[in-house]
Amino acid sequence: MNTTNELTQVVDNLAGQWTEPALELLKAAGIRQVSVDMELETWQTLKQVLRSELRWQPTLGLATLASWSATTEQVLRKAVLLVARKFGFAAVSSEFQRPLRRPVGSRTTERILPLGC
Repeated sequence: MNTTNELTQVVDNLAGQWTEPALELLKAAGIRQVSVDMELETWQTLKQVLRSELRWQPTLGLATLASWSATTEQVLRKAVLLVARKFGFAAVSSEFQRPLRRPVGSRTTERILPLGC
């Protein structure tokens, strides 16, 4: 398998694993109704943000736990904010962003790391 296919597979797997946590973050930030459209948009947005972030990572398998944790938080925060804005929650305040940090930091890394990392 070539590097492009491997990266695509990692991105697809992570986006799938992170969709539910991202939706939980949207709910925690005050979005009451999560539709199928919002769930699909969240998955697609996670894939886009992941591709963007991972192309700057030197080697995914060599990432330290701390840098991977920071990348995870950054990807989830960006994706959640983009989805919220797309669905009409454009007034993103510090109150909206604050709940995003707590759940991300409390997640276990084993659940989110791709196999082989």
